[in-house]
Amino acid sequence: MTEELTALLDTARHAALTAGQALRDFYSRPRDVKQKGFRDFVTDADLAAQEIIVSIIRERHPTHHILAEEGSEGVAVPDGTAWVIDPVDGTTNYMLGVPVFCVSVGVARDRRPLAGAIYDPLRDELFSGVVGGGAALNGRPLARLRPIALEEAVVGMDWARADAERAKELAILNAMAHRCRTMRTLGLAYIAAGRVQLYFHPALWPWDVVAGAVLIGEVGGAVQQLSGAPWKFDCGEVVAGHPALLAAAQPLIEV
Repeated sequence: MTEELTALLDTARHAALTAGQALRDFYSRPRDVKQKGFRDFVTDADLAAQEIIVSIIRERHPTHHILAEEGSEGVAVPDGTAWVIDPVDGTTNYMLGVPVFCVSVGVARDRRPLAGAIYDPLRDELFSGVVGGGAALNGRPLARLRPIALEEAVVGMDWARADAERAKELAILNAMAHRCRTMRTLGLAYIAAGRVQLYFHPALWPWDVVAGAVLIGEVGGAVQQLSGAPWKFDCGEVVAGHPALLAAAQPLIEV
């Protein structure tokens, strides 16, 4: 692993951990909640965590671009090195007191994921990885994903905001529910850790995906579109898991 990649990974880890500490501090306090759009909310904790992450990146990498959920330089990721940040992945859970959320800090170059960290502050679990350097959970290397039959797989997903995209998810859920072991609302870091075997979503943003895509790639998994084509920054569709499982599930995803 090059010195540059080591520095990027260190920044991602440090930013995620520091923001996560702030989220722990805010968690038991009353929330200041604002609605950004339909089924879309932001809290004072989101904004505080993002400010921490951006400050760390600006100090260490002042020439890099930043794309963050709570206001950004634009959704289109420019050429060069860009940080993609979700200060609270799971804002609805956070504002309701459901203890399932995380911080996601990823970095990409020319729209290709390079490194990332996903931190669950309540469980003190830091998932991190860098291209060519493997993926780890709290510093311990994650095992390579193994092939598994769809009938034995736990499938993760999350609800899109728009009604049309939810209808698409319901069609996939209906097809998948008859074939898989069970389904959970859990995301990409758990794919990399082998806790969930397959994940799908029709409409994610880059900050939802980049860090997790690095982790999954480093343990032998793949991230693609619903059609089976490789995932791209400008496409919100995401399906992730072991390549063999993705192939087995493809007929159920293209419903």
